[in-house]
Amino acid sequence: MDSSVTSLVLPVAAACVGGVIGWVASTSRSRVRVSSQLVVHERTVAELNSQLQAQIARRATLEAEAQRTHVLDEQLRDRIAEVTQLTGTIGRIEAELASEQRNHAEERERITEMQEQLTTSFRSLSSQALASNNQQFLDLAKSVLTTHHERAQGDLTMRHEAIELLVKPLHDSLKGVEQQVGDMEKTRLTAQATLIEQVRSLETTAGTLATALRAPKARGRWGELQLRRVVELAGMVDRCDFVEQTSTATETGRLQPDMIVHLAGGKDIVLDAKTPMDAYLRAIESTDPEARIAGMKEHALRVKQHVVELSRKSYWKQLPSTPELVVLFLPGEDLFSAALEHEPGLIEFGVEQNV
Repeated sequence: MDSSVTSLVLPVAAACVGGVIGWVASTSRSRVRVSSQLVVHERTVAELNSQLQAQIARRATLEAEAQRTHVLDEQLRDRIAEVTQLTGTIGRIEAELASEQRNHAEERERITEMQEQLTTSFRSLSSQALASNNQQFLDLAKSVLTTHHERAQGDLTMRHEAIELLVKPLHDSLKGVEQQVGDMEKTRLTAQATLIEQVRSLETTAGTLATALRAPKARGRWGELQLRRVVELAGMVDRCDFVEQTSTATETGRLQPDMIVHLAGGKDIVLDAKTPMDAYLRAIESTDPEARIAGMKEHALRVKQHVVELSRKSYWKQLPSTPELVVLFLPGEDLFSAALEHEPGLIEFGVEQNV
């Protein structure tokens, strides 16, 4: 009897052991494959985040360069105002010089006319007796006119030289200002070209990051990474103050919160970093104002639905050490403010849902 029972039990036991071994092997291979994929995604997210930080630094540099360009523009406007003022002064002096030259020409014409009139008058005198006296008078008149002409010519030359001495520093200053304006314009154009090129590079990198965040796994891993950095910046230590991806079996399946933070008194609090971002990314990429508003409203609705889903998981029922609430972590202030703008009662709704 014992031998017959043994002969029946042994095959059954062998079959069970074989099934268990096969299941364990299959599960191990699946875990190895998932771990490899997670490592690849972590590297991708880390690289993208590093690029994002670099672009943020470059953006700060660009803003500083833009501020410097603004200062250069103000200096350029001041120089242009000085040039305009100097140009007006030169124009006024040149007008005065031209007026003096016209006055001198008119005076020469008057002297010439007077000389011609005197010559004509003296020639009309036909008296031979007065010939010598007339000649003396003409010589005297010619001498007086020549002296007056030389004096006028000397005055004109002195005025011309004085005007040149006055205008020369203005011309030199104007040339210096023009040189400075040219240098400032070259600097401004170079800075503007550099700024445009760096902005284009920033747009390309931002587009790459947005494309990567469209993948659910990459987006989820990015949210987890941001959450980890927040708690580490708060001074928390892994495996001491918090744990990640802890799996708990339930009647309906397995619960795997992104993070559990240990509180004082043996209490814990669950944090979820899964972020709905598809509608938000479509909204910020849209150039149509109506489509952008519609996308933001959809984003607010998705966040609200995610609150409901978190509430239904009831983490506090499976983890007695946690209070009846779960924290929803959004990895960006813009994600939260956009949702709150189009769903003002979102915070109160979350409190009602224990989220």
